[in-house]
Amino acid sequence: MPSPSSTSSPPPISNSNPNPNLMDQTHHLNGDSTSPASKKPKLAFITPAEIAAEFGHHDPAVARINNGSFGSCPDSVIQAQRCWQLRYLAQPDSFYFNHLQGGILHSRTIIKDLINADHVDEVSIVDNATTAAAIVLQQAAWGFSESKFERGDAVVMLHYAYGSVKKSIEAYVTRAGGHVIEVPLPFPLNSNEEIVSEFKKALELGKANGRRVRLAVIDHITSIPCVVIPVKELVRICREEGVDQVFVDAAHSIGCTEVDMKEIGADYYTSNLHKWFFCPPSIAFLYCRKSPKNVELHHPVVSHEYGNGLAIESAWIGTRDYSPQLVVPAVLDFVKRFEGGIKGIKKRNHDTVVEMGKMLAEAWGTHLGCPPEMCASMVMIGLPACLGISSEKDTLKLRTHLREKFGVEVPIYFRPPKNGEVEVVTGYCRISHQVYNKVDDYYKFRDAINQLVSDGYYVPHLLLRHQNIQILNPKLSFHLSRASSYHYYPTVTQTNFPIKPKLSSFITDSEIQTEFSHHDPGVARINNGSFGCSPASVTSALQQWQLKWLRQPDRFYFNELHKGILKSRNTVKDLINAEDVDEISIVDNATTAVAIVLHQMQWAFSEGKFKKGDAVITLQCAYGAVKNSIKAYFERAGGYVIEVPFQFPVNSSEEIINEFRMALVKEKASGRRVRLALIDHVTSMPSVVLPVKKLVEVCREEGVDQVFIDGAHGVGCVDVDMQEIGADFYTSNLHKWFFCPASVAFLYCRKSVAHSELHHPMVSHDYGTRDYSPSLVVPSAVEFTNRFEGGIDGIKRRNHDAVVEMGKMLSKAWGTNLGSPPDMCSSMIMVGMPACLGVSSDDDALKLRTHMREEFGVEVPIYYRMPKHEEVVKTTTAYARVSHQVYNKVDDYYKFRDAINQLVCDGFTCARSL
Repeated sequence: MPSPSSTSSPPPISNSNPNPNLMDQTHHLNGDSTSPASKKPKLAFITPAEIAAEFGHHDPAVARINNGSFGSCPDSVIQAQRCWQLRYLAQPDSFYFNHLQGGILHSRTIIKDLINADHVDEVSIVDNATTAAAIVLQQAAWGFSESKFERGDAVVMLHYAYGSVKKSIEAYVTRAGGHVIEVPLPFPLNSNEEIVSEFKKALELGKANGRRVRLAVIDHITSIPCVVIPVKELVRICREEGVDQVFVDAAHSIGCTEVDMKEIGADYYTSNLHKWFFCPPSIAFLYCRKSPKNVELHHPVVSHEYGNGLAIESAWIGTRDYSPQLVVPAVLDFVKRFEGGIKGIKKRNHDTVVEMGKMLAEAWGTHLGCPPEMCASMVMIGLPACLGISSEKDTLKLRTHLREKFGVEVPIYFRPPKNGEVEVVTGYCRISHQVYNKVDDYYKFRDAINQLVSDGYYVPHLLLRHQNIQILNPKLSFHLSRASSYHYYPTVTQTNFPIKPKLSSFITDSEIQTEFSHHDPGVARINNGSFGCSPASVTSALQQWQLKWLRQPDRFYFNELHKGILKSRNTVKDLINAEDVDEISIVDNATTAVAIVLHQMQWAFSEGKFKKGDAVITLQCAYGAVKNSIKAYFERAGGYVIEVPFQFPVNSSEEIINEFRMALVKEKASGRRVRLALIDHVTSMPSVVLPVKKLVEVCREEGVDQVFIDGAHGVGCVDVDMQEIGADFYTSNLHKWFFCPASVAFLYCRKSVAHSELHHPMVSHDYGTRDYSPSLVVPSAVEFTNRFEGGIDGIKRRNHDAVVEMGKMLSKAWGTNLGSPPDMCSSMIMVGMPACLGVSSDDDALKLRTHMREEFGVEVPIYYRMPKHEEVVKTTTAYARVSHQVYNKVDDYYKFRDAINQLVCDGFTCARSL
């Protein structure tokens, strides 16, 4: 396969074609279809028919004039994304080691050029602008807690800052002791001078009484009301007034307005790429100007790359779907098909949206919210005052009514009347223009409002049909709850996985083979424990959810998303025998869950609830990302880390229990308070099932405050029962052993635990615009497992029995041993490898893993066990962790056996041969 750094998209794996159903081409607003200078057909610019085909997945019955909320993604980019996803599904080891980082670097390089940054190291790719804000504001919180800032030092932001940014500032800065100053802005606006004047006043207020203004958070384009802010001038004023750092929240900027880092001069700058640059969610960038002050920036979700720089940290935050971050080259190819490229698109969008805004204002006898030069690809228009909009609730009612009754997607803004104003315009709509829009979309909106006015429609009297779209538990920002009624939309394109499960009998071997036919047939894939697997039927369900989002995102968000996530949470609740669905939160992966719990611990130290030196206890063999998270949150905040020694190979559970108890007793005797025990359910490398129920009992007996079980390999691999285990927190990935796609896991928080202070580190209304489809397919995974005799319990039992049998076969063939007794294995087992291979370091283990993959087509992780001083020279130092999943065959293990035997026969040693 060619490297993704040398091509805009991976080679096609499927034969998916653009939707042939083209929309009506009348009144298209994207200018000439060809350039006068173009004479060769292959150089012609994109035609209206081709644009319609690229966006053929949009609902043709809907006037979609709300691109600013959810963006849009053309079919060619969707297909590029699916190629990346299929490459991952086909051979995840090769994808991770050979393609992922090069592909992300390629995307970062393109972004660097787009924004005129000095160096690619200044560009990090993240999920969305919400995540970028969390990264910057988390650093500010550390500034207060580590006494680099003084309590009362200020952060300045605009009154019209986006809601999630305001919440992030409250969660990080206000809570840490900072003072927040909001810059009041009038609306409607007449000129930039109004903004500049108010901003200067706010800075003067921020510096009053000797305070320092540590950070200014400035929008480039405010969301609602929508106005282009004079960021260059505001940044210049910040420099003159001694503001420490400037963060520009430009969620709407790339593809919507001019972005040049050298001209703007901010310290930090973020923009989503799904809104106006045609990427799928979840992708944005965070620019961090090279400066000694920025070296402490870290991603809130801490994984293996912690400490290697933000760009590298952000490129791996646990196993998840990284395909959105890899399609930037494909997007660049798409925008080049338009006359003038992205600049031409921006200009035509601006000119057209202003034209349509004026048309609507004239039709309704109102006005624009600001002059045209203060608009980008969005404009605010006053709605007729007779509609009676008098609250935020009214705007939601009208937005819903327009969507459900008239097929118009458009956000509405409430502007409270000032004292003395009568019959003033209090409702404004924000309309967008993107390349797929037609003039008929705006006429449809105009006529809908005119009809409401003609009918004497009065918004406050309207009953809101969708009363339950709000999130019920605002304390847990990652905790999504009830949503409105479910609406089904038929499939709009043929998926890559057209499989319908048979319910009349258990699944056959041939059906299993079909479900996993996207796996590379040339590879013995005995490494399910690393990346998991997702069958075709579940992948098909994932794609259907993604298509619903792409088809009509407003309706998907308001009518389906929260209900779908609640259904997944209920499914998880039943799987793990939790007491209440409110104990279950859906997150990306176990790494994210660990960050949520340890983030709470950091605040406990900074707020004086914990004392410096209070401890966390964990096992020496804890997962690397977990150890880094402890370092990043607990240890940095002043905590003490206790690592319980772990002897490998393991002979019995009693060895582990005794070591754990001795460590707790020792610390208790010293007077140290153990605030948290973080215990694996199934250790990763080396892989051993730990006696978690007994270890939780020991923690209770010895007075440990809280117990968190990292069950990354739990659900689908071992029995998980919250009532029996009794932990305060438990997390498990669902992509590893429960057949879900990457990015879905859960965090269980026991109801009796006071977890009101638990928050997702990415603070938002929910978690920002991103791809939530993996969180919605848990019921589909259950349907898949129910096709097997005994369901998921039968799968676990057969996987365990098969992997033990294969482990014994391999150890017998090589004359070695197993790493633990069979009753301490799950669906994975550690098998000693011949000592003559000469594995003498972690680096050797990685080299041998690569050699097995590239030369023999065997995907298997290798563990290096450092020999003890008393052991003889020829002791086993390398162990293979072999997995078994439903798709595996005995030939996979024979292939591995024969490969190692060949290496031994050839006199292979790591030192000499690699």
